[in-house]
Amino acid sequence: MHDYEEQRVSTLASQRDGQVFLFLSIYSWLLLFGFCLFTRGYSFFRFWWWHSKRTMAKGRSGKKGSSGGRLLLGMVLGVGLTLLAIAAWMRFGRPPVGVNDASSLWEPLVDSVPANARARAEAKTPPFPASEDVFEAGAVVYRQHCVSCHGAPGHDSPTGSSMAPKAAQFFSSHDRAVLADAKPGEIYWKTTYGVRRSGMPAFGHVLTNTQLWQLSLLLQASGGDLPDPVRNLLTEGLPGLQPTEVKP
Repeated sequence: MHDYEEQRVSTLASQRDGQVFLFLSIYSWLLLFGFCLFTRGYSFFRFWWWHSKRTMAKGRSGKKGSSGGRLLLGMVLGVGLTLLAIAAWMRFGRPPVGVNDASSLWEPLVDSVPANARARAEAKTPPFPASEDVFEAGAVVYRQHCVSCHGAPGHDSPTGSSMAPKAAQFFSSHDRAVLADAKPGEIYWKTTYGVRRSGMPAFGHVLTNTQLWQLSLLLQASGGDLPDPVRNLLTEGLPGLQPTEVKP
């Protein structure tokens, strides 16, 4: 176990170094490109101002083409070297692929922003309102398909905590904000279609449309006080889960 921890620390350190190197490489090329663009633009402006008074159109077009060609060549070289740096990091930089590896600098952005935007844009309206009967039906579905990763009231899931990214514990105080502002339609979309690179499967071909909405309405209300029968359905007979909080 000690050797494993030492290896893990060493791996994380080298991965951070690789990510910093890649970031600095891309940032340097962007600065170089911006500098070249500025200097070329300033030179072109001076050239145009001077030639507008003293030279013919033929001389102007020739100079502009030469300046534009050098600028285009610089852009191609910058893009090519950036892609080469990314490929070298992917091959030799030990990028994060294990669950315990450090997250990439851009990983949270890539994982969450597009999924949230898509779910928000395609959110539908629930075909029926929330009620205790709906919550009870949703609790049955949750126990069958969701509790192993997302836990239950008073319990966290060790499996969900071992995922990358970690599966949100919807009934725990530290993760309640995950669904605090989410509409039922957004939860329905993510439950139906899943979310790539998150471990969240698509249940659209597993559950009925009614079950998906029952589950979505339950999760949307998970940050509040649920009726006791619903909490009992969610927590009854859950061995082996780590206790986190108990309803007073």
